[in-house]
Amino acid sequence: MKYVLPLDSSLTEHIFAPFHDPEHSHWIPVQIDTVGELEIKRDTLWDSTVFNWSDVRESVSFSLLILAPFSTYANNEIIVCLSLPKEAQVEIALIDKDCQVCSAWSAARQGIGRRQEIILKVSELRGLRGLLRPMCGYEGLALRIVSTKTDVGILVLSWLGMRNSASHANTLKSRAMYRPDWSPWLLPHDAWGDISFERGLLFDESALEDVRGKLNCSGWREHFALLESRAAEYLKRDPEVDFGEYLPSHDTRYIRDSEHGKTAYHWESLVLAFVGLVKEDRTLIDHALRYLMCMVHTRSWTESAEHNISSSTWSHLSFMEEMTTTSVALLFDWLGFALLDRTKVLIRKALWEKGITPVMRDLSSREAMHQMNQGAVFCRAIVLGGLMLESGWPKFQGQIVDSAYESMCQVLNDYVKADGGVHEGVGYLCQTLTATLWTIIAHCRARGLEWKDVARQRFVNVGRYVAVMSASYPGKAIPVGDCRTEWFGGDAVPILSTLFPESPFVHILHNCLIGGWVHELTGTLAKSGGMIGMVYGPKEVQTSRPIVPNYDLLHQSGKVTLSFGGVDSPRARLWISGRAQGATHSHRDLGQFCLEIENESIFVDRGMVQYWFAEAHFLSRSWLHNVLTPLSADGDYLNQRFPSGADPIVVSEDHRRISVPGNNIWASNMDRYERRFVFDDQTTFSILDDFVLQEPGQVAFHLHSPMAFQVLGQRAILNRKGYRVEVVFPWAQKVECRETLIDLCHRPIFHLCAMSTQIPADQLFTQITIHAEAKDTNNK
Repeated sequence: MKYVLPLDSSLTEHIFAPFHDPEHSHWIPVQIDTVGELEIKRDTLWDSTVFNWSDVRESVSFSLLILAPFSTYANNEIIVCLSLPKEAQVEIALIDKDCQVCSAWSAARQGIGRRQEIILKVSELRGLRGLLRPMCGYEGLALRIVSTKTDVGILVLSWLGMRNSASHANTLKSRAMYRPDWSPWLLPHDAWGDISFERGLLFDESALEDVRGKLNCSGWREHFALLESRAAEYLKRDPEVDFGEYLPSHDTRYIRDSEHGKTAYHWESLVLAFVGLVKEDRTLIDHALRYLMCMVHTRSWTESAEHNISSSTWSHLSFMEEMTTTSVALLFDWLGFALLDRTKVLIRKALWEKGITPVMRDLSSREAMHQMNQGAVFCRAIVLGGLMLESGWPKFQGQIVDSAYESMCQVLNDYVKADGGVHEGVGYLCQTLTATLWTIIAHCRARGLEWKDVARQRFVNVGRYVAVMSASYPGKAIPVGDCRTEWFGGDAVPILSTLFPESPFVHILHNCLIGGWVHELTGTLAKSGGMIGMVYGPKEVQTSRPIVPNYDLLHQSGKVTLSFGGVDSPRARLWISGRAQGATHSHRDLGQFCLEIENESIFVDRGMVQYWFAEAHFLSRSWLHNVLTPLSADGDYLNQRFPSGADPIVVSEDHRRISVPGNNIWASNMDRYERRFVFDDQTTFSILDDFVLQEPGQVAFHLHSPMAFQVLGQRAILNRKGYRVEVVFPWAQKVECRETLIDLCHRPIFHLCAMSTQIPADQLFTQITIHAEAKDTNNK
């Protein structure tokens, strides 16, 4: 098929191979030629097409012949949009009508570990059969990949395109010369009058005095100092420089290379406005108004032309539209005193056409959004934006807002389980709680209801989940699943501290404030936390203390925590993960565990890097967690299926035996699997992996630590100051420890791996002992 998908209105660029669009990418033929016995697997994802080589080799070489016809008529540059590991290189050549390479290969281009655009002039490719003619049509492109040894064996293809470089340069030059003037839309300072909110969505101007009263309180003082420093930083930005057809974004997955180095408008503007209102600083308010005008006047509330191709159905979902709608609605509410009436008319039009409508489209057409946090979070935009429409459009139907609020509640009913947990980990928990608390506050205030009663009833058990998912250091969390933070954050921490004054939130708030994590919210509307929390958080902030319970089991969330040792032995904590019902943003990690000793993390969960890094395609795999995996006939570690069945974790009455049912995670490889943890005494526990393989083969036991273990035959030893950890694999044929990949903060992690012989079935006992004294303290 021949595709011509324009990327810009001036037709200077187009896509001819849309690998990012699953509606079309299936139909693009790709011939894979490998060197040696290497196997390359092609998979179509929702936003790209990936080619994996999973086994680690000293070198990898293969070619892709991509049969996607294109013409160089009126275009003189080829654009290849892809992601490659830093250890890999790509060369590019042209394919003729006989499906043969008809040009010399280009110079090798190095991968950068995230999305990049390789731009190649057609004239640089001198043909094997004479000079290429600029009017020629070609049957596609050939890519030749060469990679040195890497743990990240993946090529991610987004799209292939063409460009007329001269026309494109002229278009960019014209846009760069345009500088908007916002004076027709803003009132002069002498016409502002007193600060007064347009509607009071989340709070009104009277709350500002209470916020000022907290500025001398420990915790809040440091938190507001951070907000002030961020506002001063944003004051240096010239938002009009980044003003264009699409909104600036820091998420490099879906923006062009030329757009790198920018950040989104939405969170910076909220910080500027909030600090400006609290301090009554007109300079900060003026700057926030410039951000607001940039957002309102941007043609499309997306970050990339890829979202707006009329002949493509692909969409990154309306994340940018939701966040921008929420931000614009709040700024409109807070800063309405500085806006002309015609500006308010324009803002309402933008909220509806560019924000609320696409959010409603995605929520209506995508059932999967209602099975995860997206369904609840996206309703925030409809409620906040819709309430601002209600105040200005006399015929606007209020049931649109009420329907969105009800949809949010329906999602939360399933999302937050009876034990207070969620299936997506603490990063998603925090952003979801922050978004839905904003929505609950706004809707209840508008409808004359008491929001505190509603929130208390809905989130009554969430503190229990927070305690179980907490690390030993108060405020830190176990980053299970697609979690890109190791701290609790967002407005949920201070707001729920007020609603539940005896909850774990109270005891982590101070650390989360002074560490900046209440503000540094991950995910949707990142770096926007702590403003609404400052309005509704407690006036006095207690000194933080550990909140991990000695024991707790969350049946629905599939988590258990157990503390042991102490007195004459080191204090330790074991955390175990089983099946969480309805898992979506989860990893293939059933049966994994984490171990902390004397507040140190010994065996860890890596969490997830930001999605634009190549490593994000790997960190969910089973072998990168503390689990047992079978090996394929080729020696690759196999991945668990997502759990099925409802068998929960089972704990004995004395808490000394914990069973994690296999839930068919190895249905393609094992007839039976169960993992059991047995405590021999206060210093030693054993892990029993009980399984029957469908075919005799090898299995591997994986452990991951920030520290390197010393391997001595079937034992692995870690010496720390004051204690020693010894892991014994009496069944292992081979044990090794090497640095492998990274964690969510890009810190190196060591992989301790024990391999079995060829076996049909077994009960493998692995023993972990914590000795009170280290044999030596060189390894610190």
